[in-house]
Amino acid sequence: MFNKKKLKIIKWDTTVQKELFPKILKKKYYSNYLNQRKAYCNWLGRISQKHSQDIDWWVSSPISRNIYSSNLYKYICILETLEYLIKNKNNFIEISTDSAELRNLILSKFPKNKIRVILIKLEKNNYKLFSYYHNFKTSIFFLFQFILIKLFSKKLTKFNKEISIIDTFILEEKFKDKLYYGNLSKYFNKTKKTTFFVPTIIESSIYKFLKIFLSLNRDEKYFFKENFTNLIDVFYCIFYLFRKKKFIKKYDNYKKFNLSLLIQCEILYNRDILTVFLSLHNYCFARKLKLKSVKIRKVVNWFENQSLDKGWNYGFRKFFPKSKTIGYQGFTPQPEYMNTLPTDYEKKCKVIPEKIISIGRNFVNSKKEFCKDLDIIQGPALRFNDLFNSPFHIKKLYTIVLFLEGASKENDQNLILKFIKVSEKFNNIKFYIKTHPSLSLEKLKIKLPKNIIEIKKKFSFVANRTYIAISCGNTSATIESLAYGCKLIVPIDNSFDRRTLKKLKIPNDLYKVCNNPKDIYRSINYFLIKKSEKPKYNGLFIRKKLFNKTTSNNIKILI
Repeated sequence: MFNKKKLKIIKWDTTVQKELFPKILKKKYYSNYLNQRKAYCNWLGRISQKHSQDIDWWVSSPISRNIYSSNLYKYICILETLEYLIKNKNNFIEISTDSAELRNLILSKFPKNKIRVILIKLEKNNYKLFSYYHNFKTSIFFLFQFILIKLFSKKLTKFNKEISIIDTFILEEKFKDKLYYGNLSKYFNKTKKTTFFVPTIIESSIYKFLKIFLSLNRDEKYFFKENFTNLIDVFYCIFYLFRKKKFIKKYDNYKKFNLSLLIQCEILYNRDILTVFLSLHNYCFARKLKLKSVKIRKVVNWFENQSLDKGWNYGFRKFFPKSKTIGYQGFTPQPEYMNTLPTDYEKKCKVIPEKIISIGRNFVNSKKEFCKDLDIIQGPALRFNDLFNSPFHIKKLYTIVLFLEGASKENDQNLILKFIKVSEKFNNIKFYIKTHPSLSLEKLKIKLPKNIIEIKKKFSFVANRTYIAISCGNTSATIESLAYGCKLIVPIDNSFDRRTLKKLKIPNDLYKVCNNPKDIYRSINYFLIKKSEKPKYNGLFIRKKLFNKTTSNNIKILI
C-alpha cells in the first residue's frame, strides 16, 4: 500500500472549464485534447459502420463530434490524462465529476490506492427525470412550431422549374439571411423564382418566434419545410425518443477503455434533443420534396457538420442523388470544433455534401485533416463583405474592445470577469464590450462597472474603429479583428487559439496570447507603447491572405 501522506495530492474538478484545470495537469490535458482527435475520429468511424444507413444514429449527439453537445471526447481526454498522472508513483489524484458512468469507469480502470473519485450532484437531483421532463417540453414546443407555420405560412405555387434551395438559420428577424450569407440575396435576380432560402428559426421565446416567422412569411425569397412535411413527419421526429433505445448495446473499446455506458448515456439523456428533432425534420423534408416530385438543381447547406446538418445532407443525397449538394463553410476556422472537419467515414456514408466551399485559400488544406480526398474549393467570403467595403485608414474610436464568442455562457462570463479585473488598473482608458448575436449581455447576468461600456453597433463598424481587440475561442472575431487592423490579445491560453494563428501564419507582432489577467495587462501596455510606430503588417495584408472578395464569378458556385 502507498502512504497517502507521502504522495502529492492533485485535486481535479472536471466540471469546470478546461482553462481552469490545475496547472500541473493542464499542459498534458491540452496535449491529449489536440493529439487524440484523429484516433477519436477513426474510432467513431469504426463504431458507425453497423449503423451507417440509420439516420437515427447520425443525428445522435456523440456522433456529431461537437464538444458543446456531447461530453464524450472530454471524457476520453480525462481518462488519457489520468493514465499519464497515475504512472507517476508520487501522485494521488482526487477527481470530481458529475457523471456516474465516468466515475464507475475510472474506479474500474485505475488503482483505488492512487485515486479518489467524488461524484458531484447535479442541480437537477435526478437528471434522468429532468431529461424526461425536458424531452416532453421540447416535443410540445416542436409540435407547436410546426402547427403555427403549417396553418399560417403562405401557400406555395407549384414549382414548374428546377429550383435551388439554401439552408439558413435565423436568430433575429432583423438579420434574416444576412448574418450567414451576407448580401447573397442580391444575386437572386438572375435566378428569381428558382432560388430560395429554407430557414430554421432558432428562438425559444414564442413571441419572438412568431415575430420572426411573420417577417419571413412575407418575404418571397423564403419558404418553409413545413410547407411540405405533415404531422406524421413530426411524430416520426418525436418518436426518436423511443427508437434511440436500440443503441443500448456494447461498442468497441477506445484503446483499452470500454466507453459503451458513456455512449449510451449521451444518447439516452441528450441535452439538446431539439437539434435531433430539427435534423430528422430536415431528413423528412428532403423525402417529401422527392415524393411531391419537386425538381432540385442545387442544395446549399450552411455546413458546420453538426447533428442538424447530418439529417439535411443524408436526406438530400439519398433522395436526390443527381442534384448538386454544396456545403458552405462561410466562417473562419475553429478547429476546437472537430465537427467542422469532415471525416473519411462521413464522406463514405454520404452524410456530408459532395462539395465543400471555403472562404479563402489558407483554409482549404486545414479542412482535409481527417479526410485527405475531401472535395473542397475556394468560394466567396459572403459573411465578410464588410471587410472589403470598409475604409481601412480610419480613426480608432475604441482603444480596447472585448469581443465575446457566444458559444458558451460560462466562457463569456469568465472573460468578462477577467476583463473587469484588468480594466481596474487603467484610470484614463474606457473599455468596451461587444456581445455575440446569439448571447446577449442580459443573459450573461453580469453588471458592468462604469468604466466598461457595451457597444450594440454592427461588428464591422466596431472592429474597424478598434485599436486593441480582445477575443478568443470559437468566434470569427478572433481572426476577423486582425483583418480590420486591430492588435489582438487572446486572453486564454487555449491550444487551439495558438495552433490556428500559427497555421494561418499570422505575424507574431500582431497578437499576444495571455495566460492570466497580469499577462493581459502587460500586453495592453505593450500595444499602447507601439501605437505610434508604423507596423510591418496591417489588416490589408490579413484580408488578402485569408478572405476571398465576393464577385459575380465566384458567386456562381452557390447559385
